Amino acid sequence: MFKTLFSRMLVTYLSVTLGLMILLGVTVGSMFQQQYIGEKESELKREAEEIADAIVNRYLDDNKRPVAEKELLTIARKYDAMIVLCFADAQYGKRAFVDEASQEKWKGSQDMDVEELSQAILSGIDAGGIATDMLKDRVDIPVMSLMGPVSDAEGRIIAALFLHTDMS
Repeated sequence: MFKTLFSRMLVTYLSVTLGLMILLGVTVGSMFQQQYIGEKESELKREAEEIADAIVNRYLDDNKRPVAEKELLTIARKYDAMIVLCFADAQYGKRAFVDEASQEKWKGSQDMDVEELSQAILSGIDAGGIATDMLKDRVDIPVMSLMGPVSDAEGRIIAALFLHTDMS
């Protein structure tokens, strides 16, 4: 099969072309993955601002709390997410918001011990951030978690926010 010069050149050409196509595919796939993750991070940060607004302006007011809870459940449903709030004030405690349709997916994660992380965020030691391995031993889906403080108008940190979203 490889006896003639033409057949050797053809095989070499096809091999190089195939190698370049595979390399191009891997490169483009990596670029799209990074773009998707970047867009998801930006979207979560925007949503965290909306959650913070709901907490500061509605949740802390006893009369408006049911409206804020519905709003937080709507956000959780929209992003197929789990929202965990750890408040600095003990009267509010720790709350998790998950849509009923997603209860099974997040089962076992709602009672996760985030006390150490929330105390670091509430005290201002840790500013939060994004993690992809926070729930890896509790759920069997890829999860992106956004952690951060919720501050009031005076800049006091009133809660630690943990927003976990399904990346599958």
